[in-house]
Amino acid sequence: MDIENKKKQGFYAVLLLVVLFFHSCKEAVSVNGLPTITQTKNPTVKKLQFSLSDSALVTIRLQNLKRHKEQYLVSTKSKAHELLLAGLKPNETYALQILDGEKEIAVIDSFRTAPIEENIVSVYERVNTKKAFDGYVLTQRRLVKGSVYMLDNESDLVWYQMVDGQPKLSRWTKDNEVLVLVGNARHNNSAGNRIVSYTIDGDITYQIDLSALGFVAHHEVLEHEDDVFTIVYDTIPNKVNGQLEKAVSSAVVRLNKEGEVLWKWSTFDIKNPVGISFEDMDGDWGHANALAFDDDGNLLISYRDWSQIWKIDIKTGKRIWVLGEEGDFQLEDLPFNSQHAIHKDPKGNYMLFNNGRKQRQTSVVSYKLEDNKAQTVVSINLPDDLYADKMGNVETLPNGNYLVCSPRSRSILVLSPSGEISYHINTGIPDPYRATFVPSFYIKN
Repeated sequence: MDIENKKKQGFYAVLLLVVLFFHSCKEAVSVNGLPTITQTKNPTVKKLQFSLSDSALVTIRLQNLKRHKEQYLVSTKSKAHELLLAGLKPNETYALQILDGEKEIAVIDSFRTAPIEENIVSVYERVNTKKAFDGYVLTQRRLVKGSVYMLDNESDLVWYQMVDGQPKLSRWTKDNEVLVLVGNARHNNSAGNRIVSYTIDGDITYQIDLSALGFVAHHEVLEHEDDVFTIVYDTIPNKVNGQLEKAVSSAVVRLNKEGEVLWKWSTFDIKNPVGISFEDMDGDWGHANALAFDDDGNLLISYRDWSQIWKIDIKTGKRIWVLGEEGDFQLEDLPFNSQHAIHKDPKGNYMLFNNGRKQRQTSVVSYKLEDNKAQTVVSINLPDDLYADKMGNVETLPNGNYLVCSPRSRSILVLSPSGEISYHINTGIPDPYRATFVPSFYIKN
């Protein structure tokens, strides 16, 4: 038995012990009438409803009758219960039990999930050890009428949400919702003018019309401290050879969920473009393409064209340090370049997706910063056929593997710490922008 299965069984054992503890000091409850399963607004998610004779915490056991696999949900303590059933295989039959401790108090012998509509996604599995990860992968199909969707560790599509517009990128939130930047075909590759948050059962909890604020967002949108942060295009007047023209770069804005701007910081607060022509800026000076938070709450921003990561004091707006070319830290190896997806990894190091345009070698790298040195603690080169001159991301999975999206080859893969590919799928056209790990539909992590 492998370590991951042992951990999983251990988790379920603890889960059942918790339930048994809550039930050890009271009489068993019963279900009033019959539990019901109904369809939600999302075609892949069902709703379970039932009422108990007394307020209680109960366990739901879902069994896939074909694959002989189980999933567990634990309810909150209540008399009336309403739970979402998600992450289920399409077009397959399940059985459901409601347990009060170890006692079965209701059963649904079988119910069937709906088949997936044609042309929602196109997935071709290349490698799958079935042990690469335990959870789901969230990504996007960036069509004009596109979708955000999730795959399980068997490369099966288990959830999708059609989007009114073109989904440019997505994030999984702490509230178990999917945050999407939405645009249209006239926007640049990763740009959009609406931020929409979807529940897994198809409701919209909030949306922000950025065009009403005069913003076009690009490359990033995320929640932090119950507000929303995104990168937007920014302009200022600029004098070049005595002539006035505009400079274009990026700003970070903080908005509440009602769409009010709470804070703004601009690249121009730090760097002066005087004398640099719009043509030399390539239309977007520095090309900010990623935003994250350091452990101290300050901002990390990636600038692709400068091959730099900036750390910005969120209170003062001042730049704390620069990592990368002409930066504040001595790099042991060749500097990264044209990078994406800076973030702090679980070990406290600075991880990024190194596109490597100068060497035409894409890699996963992570750095430990000490004094004025950047020590390389992770460096994994991707195979040549997975080279990505644009876009892409990486993140560390709970089991220590790395989830990687290499969009130019339409590849989503999982790498072991030694660089072995244990999971690899190709998605359909257009390229996915990012792949994000989702641990569970049911348990907030």
